[in-house]
Amino acid sequence: MPGPAARIATDENLHMLFYRQLFADALRAFPDDAMAALADVLCDFRMPGTGIPGFRARAARVAAAGIYNLDVHHEHVVLPLLRALSVTTTPGLGPASRQAQARIGLYEERLKAQATRTRALYARMNASTALPLSP
Repeated sequence: MPGPAARIATDENLHMLFYRQLFADALRAFPDDAMAALADVLCDFRMPGTGIPGFRARAARVAAAGIYNLDVHHEHVVLPLLRALSVTTTPGLGPASRQAQARIGLYEERLKAQATRTRALYARMNASTALPLSP
């Protein structure tokens, strides 16, 4: 029998699949409104807790440790969502949807560039704090 953490992870994954399919249906039924909403959510997303005192320092430590950072967000959250919904390749959209689609594309490019820069920064930080091995 799986432990509580496995049950929670399974439950969270089922929620994600449900909401992703629900949004895919909305995208088919109301492409302009759904694509604009997706652009707003993706481009304006902030981690929950950003207003908590000390959040930025804690988030930086979590990111530096590779637990959750821009790379993880890009590779494991944003890209799979965009692929599953075919957001950047959906044909036959109206002007509002195409504008939102372009906004999402620019956001993804900026996120990827930011992730690359922070990955390099964390690599330099880790290299500079690495202790030399004793003979």
